[in-house]
Amino acid sequence: MDIESGAKIMIYEEEKESLDARIAQVEYKCQQDIDRMKEALKEATQSREVMRLEKNEFEKQREAAMQQLAESNGHLNHSQKIHHLEKVKNEITVLKNENARLKSFMKAKGFQIPEKENQEPKMNTRW
Repeated sequence: MDIESGAKIMIYEEEKESLDARIAQVEYKCQQDIDRMKEALKEATQSREVMRLEKNEFEKQREAAMQQLAESNGHLNHSQKIHHLEKVKNEITVLKNENARLKSFMKAKGFQIPEKENQEPKMNTRW
């Protein structure tokens, strides 16, 4: 082996060591990136789970609010509401008749009915 060949071998070995060092640096940076991505994935997964639980809780609250609204409105569908309003109107009619009967009874017994109580309350006729 001559000097020139030995010099070339040394240059190649130095280049190989330099490339090996560069490869090690790139692998280290890649591993750091992988670790950061794994951590980001873990945080995203936890955040997703928290959001899922919050969504479920909001859905439960919404359902409870809808149920409460339905109960406060009396009915869920239009035909039930119409039936309810007819029932309320009938109750009002019964109460008016009872009121008229009691007024007649009071007049027959000689009681004076105050003017304010004698007036019928105004009803909402949009029903």
